[in-house]
Amino acid sequence: MFLDHDSANNPGHVRRFHDELVAIDEGLYLATSHYREGERQRYLCNFALAKPARA
Repeated sequence: MFLDHDSANNPGHVRRFHDELVAIDEGLYLATSHYREGERQRYLCNFALAKPARA
């Protein structure tokens, strides 16, 4: 899954981010974040997203 922030509603610096996510379990994703500099994408970091558990 890709999160491409290149939307006219976002400020220019936000539009340069591009995130790629992979589901590793139900509600759990591992991801990488990249920053676009011209035609090049620069790797920034890894991160994880988790769906909150129900109380």
